[in-house]
Amino acid sequence: EEGAGAGAGTEAKKKREGIPIEVGINFHRILDVNEITSIVDLLVWFRQRWVDPRLSWDPELYGGLTAVTFWIGDGTGPGGETS
Repeated sequence: EEGAGAGAGTEAKKKREGIPIEVGINFHRILDVNEITSIVDLLVWFRQRWVDPRLSWDPELYGGLTAVTFWIGDGTGPGGETS
């Protein structure tokens, strides 16, 4: 017997519709500019926001909870540098 959520992702796989994603970047500080190597070190906040319908729930069953926010912390740039 299949579990209650076993077929939950099947419909989404059939449709393969995109999900709108909001992307924002806030520049907070220029840390360094190296004109010789053309490298700029920046302090930025990069934010992404989307709603994935596969992760929905009934807020009444969870004390009125309507959204969840995750903080992933410091990241790395394309060159592998860490912030």
